[in-house]
Amino acid sequence: TIANPSNAGDGQRITITIRNTSGGAMGVITWGALYKLSAWTNPADTTSRSIDFKYNGTNWVQVSQTGVDVPN
Repeated sequence: TIANPSNAGDGQRITITIRNTSGGAMGVITWGALYKLSAWTNPADTTSRSIDFKYNGTNWVQVSQTGVDVPN
């Protein structure tokens, strides 16, 4: 579960990187209700994906995300 950040300022940006070191497929990622994002694909084992958000004063809105898996 990825919780909603607290104490954000309007226009603040964050990048979240998900690294899969599980030895297999990852389970489902649950995003906090304030994240507004397109479809998300979990990274395969030994890889990662990142997603960038900007806070608009109410929600964390996706700016971009990694299109393919990146080696850890």
